[in-house]
Amino acid sequence: MKRKLKYAIGIVLVLIPLLLPFVYKYKDYLNDKPIDKTVIGQVVENQDTYLIVRLDSDGLLCEAVKPDNLEDLSEFKVGDKVSITYSGGVLETSPGMFVEVSKIELVKE
Repeated sequence: MKRKLKYAIGIVLVLIPLLLPFVYKYKDYLNDKPIDKTVIGQVVENQDTYLIVRLDSDGLLCEAVKPDNLEDLSEFKVGDKVSITYSGGVLETSPGMFVEVSKIELVKE
């Protein structure tokens, strides 16, 4: 019995240092806090309630729905560079759709 207890304690003492970096790296995910991501792209289409943007990073088209803090999207014209901040993922639709858009801003070049 004592031998099994020693092995169990030894295993725990070995696993704790191995798991600490993982917990530290993914602590935001573990706390269920959304992590804001920002992407930059060029407006391809403006449909009043959403924008279709070609991302600078990979050239893919994505749809960004109007965030609650904006009245409308009329200030964004086709060809404008915009930054889009979102805290969800990207839906695998065509074009892709950002989930939980919190901010859309013009990028000054």
